[in-house]
Amino acid sequence: MGEPVIKELLVKEPVIREPVVKELVVTGPLRGRLFDLFTHLYAGRSDVRVILDRRHAERRHQAQPATAQRRRAERRRRPPAWIFPPPD
Repeated sequence: MGEPVIKELLVKEPVIREPVVKELVVTGPLRGRLFDLFTHLYAGRSDVRVILDRRHAERRHQAQPATAQRRRAERRRRPPAWIFPPPD
């Protein structure tokens, strides 16, 4: 282990960090108008992604007993940063 090896170990490579993207999830009865508004307001911003929640109702119509979880891991990578309007 000579001097060139030590210098090579001391040289740090630059850290490349991905920009953090905030997700704005638009829900509720005014979601169409709000989605258009927020899309316009945040146009050109690469750090904000506006998402339209298209669900209209719960899929479950009857209360059924819970079954064992079949999923091995959480499907979502991370929870959204903001939700508008806030959940009840």
